[in-house]
Amino acid sequence: MDRALTTDFDYFAKSLYVEAELFLGDEFCKLPLRVRTGYIKAFYYNQSISRNNRHIDHVDSFTMDAKTTKRLFGKRQLFNDVNHNGYGLRPKNGKYGPIDSKYVICKENHDLYNECKPTNWLIKSRWARQTSKHYGILGHANGYALSPKITELISIWQVKLDNGEYKDTETALIDGKLNNIYDNEELKKGAIVRDKTAIDESINVNLMVDINIVSLNMYKELLTRLDEYFDANKIEGIVRGSKRWKEVEKEVKGWPLETEEEGRREAQGGSTETLGVPKRHFHDHVAVKHLFDKDIEKQQVLDQLGEVNKILNYTRELNAPIMPVIYEEKSTGRYFAMHAALEGCYEYDIEAAHQNILLEVFHRKEIDFKKLDVIRDYIQNKNSIRDKLAKDLDIHKSLVKRVITGLTYGAKLVNNKKTSLYKDCNGDHKVINRVIANEWLKSLATVFKETSFHLVNDKDDITNAVGINRPIKSKGKVEGVNKSQAVAHILQGHEREVVDAVISHYDRNDIVLLLHDCVVFKGKLSSHEMSQIVDKEAGFDLSFKEEKY
Repeated sequence: MDRALTTDFDYFAKSLYVEAELFLGDEFCKLPLRVRTGYIKAFYYNQSISRNNRHIDHVDSFTMDAKTTKRLFGKRQLFNDVNHNGYGLRPKNGKYGPIDSKYVICKENHDLYNECKPTNWLIKSRWARQTSKHYGILGHANGYALSPKITELISIWQVKLDNGEYKDTETALIDGKLNNIYDNEELKKGAIVRDKTAIDESINVNLMVDINIVSLNMYKELLTRLDEYFDANKIEGIVRGSKRWKEVEKEVKGWPLETEEEGRREAQGGSTETLGVPKRHFHDHVAVKHLFDKDIEKQQVLDQLGEVNKILNYTRELNAPIMPVIYEEKSTGRYFAMHAALEGCYEYDIEAAHQNILLEVFHRKEIDFKKLDVIRDYIQNKNSIRDKLAKDLDIHKSLVKRVITGLTYGAKLVNNKKTSLYKDCNGDHKVINRVIANEWLKSLATVFKETSFHLVNDKDDITNAVGINRPIKSKGKVEGVNKSQAVAHILQGHEREVVDAVISHYDRNDIVLLLHDCVVFKGKLSSHEMSQIVDKEAGFDLSFKEEKY
């Protein structure tokens, strides 16, 4: 059974549903349940626009493609009629006649047809099939924005949630059938929902992770004040290492850091310093270190503020300093999840994961060729190579890492809007052209072309380490993956194999989050012991880098 298709894991805030009933009235309440919850999910997931949901051509809109529309509303035409075109309602019939306060969508020729105007709660700003001939822009996914009425609804809901105005019975995380997240039988087994591979169900992690509310609120304060700084100085960001960047970093470290207790004391007329509690500043806060490790853009600050508010909303909805993290299997077996607030936790990341696993795979197959020396060189001198590339290309190291990872999976060094390189570089043609012209990156791209030949060659399909099979495209066969995607399928299958080996040997109560090629734990562990476990269980000689949040 494909659980990803039969189980609803799109949980949303019950309090927002309650507020929508009050604010939108009969226009909302008379809609069928599937349509009501579809709308609430759309509102909830897109209450702020960030990198995760932003439409590539309309930065003030979120993307909602045909697949998402169908998942939320059941039928695309149903959504289009209710939202854009107009629709009809009639009372829902039961065994003994019409059911009080229950309605269904019906066609105009029905005897009990009651015409309704379109809601227009989601305003379409971008049509999927627009062409340059008719509209001046190209694209493949619809873009939407919340209507002013729904923006007002979200604002009212947020204020009431912040102030604790909802009753305990009005707060929870619920699914499309209004069922509580705690009642989901799949999630009672653990947070990882596997529908593509078979593995011992005891190898799992907890659904709820702990949130450091104090730290999260401090980070929110920092982001809020940075946003105010950008507005006051009419700038869109600061470049790492610049004169302004150094000035802002120094200023931010000196900002006083006020906790709720300190604020309460000062409101009562007392001084925290006379009470023996010295004022604290952002100087030693871990958030400043991470934030000032790269360029800072206003939009990035707003994106992170949105994410912080979402996490805080989870804790308010659940009445506890926790939030759910649900993992699904991607087509390669890789686990995919939301992120959480992790200060004080320890991340154990596979060193140069994709490249090391690739060499290990070749070693097992007794394959070797001269061009592999480029990968060996990268593994041995990873930091110095990244530093040099960052300097030569005038880009941040995080982008260097993404480019190298992309090449590992067969990305092409071309300036094309459809490529991962274009997306990683945010469409900056100057940066893309510098990347394309770099000789070391050219040599890396070349070796991965040969990699696909050795691992895929003329095979019709590929089954990876966790048993997921993918057909390979060929002449006359449209369905399937290309050769570079097949290599990614192989490597990510082994990556998942390594992660499973780690989580099977530790207490699930100590595991906070899974992030593709790393595991985040509540406390400090032995990296050496972790390497030994992976070597014994998965047969990979890998090292783990430890980082404290």
